[in-house]
Formats: sequence, structure tokens, C-alpha cells
Amino acid sequence: MAESASSSEPQRTVRYLSQQLSDRRRAKTRVNIGEAYAQWTQVKDFHGIKTHVEMANFLLDRTASDCIILHQIVLYSKCIIPESYRSPCV
Repeated sequence: MAESASSSEPQRTVRYLSQQLSDRRRAKTRVNIGEAYAQWTQVKDFHGIKTHVEMANFLLDRTASDCIILHQIVLYSKCIIPESYRSPCV
């Protein structure tokens, strides 16, 4: 029985190292949204979005289209928007 435990030890070490590498790679792309997670999941479920990646893309696309619309309003109406209301995309 002791032999089987020692023979499986190298496999555990290899698996452990590969898990560490995987965790490091994944940690580089993680975003902590804290208390907003509940709202994130509600919006995700409401729109029928299946994955967090799809949700992030949905929000980025929506923000981009909102910026385009806001930019067109500013250009065509030649209105002056107060600094406090300005979007970073305009």
C-alpha cells in the first residue's frame, strides 16, 4: 500500500504544478466586480446570456453603441454638454 502512495506522488506533483500554472493564467484575466455581482447575474439572466464572456461583450458593445449615438448627437446638434455629463468616449 505504501508503494502505491509513493508511485502516485509524482502524478500529484505534476497535476499540482499544472493547476498552479492554469490558475496564474486565469488570474491575469479576472475582474473583481464585488457587490455588483448580484446585479451582473440579474442582467445576465434577464437577457438570456449564458456565459460571463458573452455578458462582458454585450456590455462593451452596448457601451460602444451608446458612445457612437452620443457622439452623433453632439456633432449634429452642436450642443454643449457640461463637463460633468461628458462621457470618456466623446
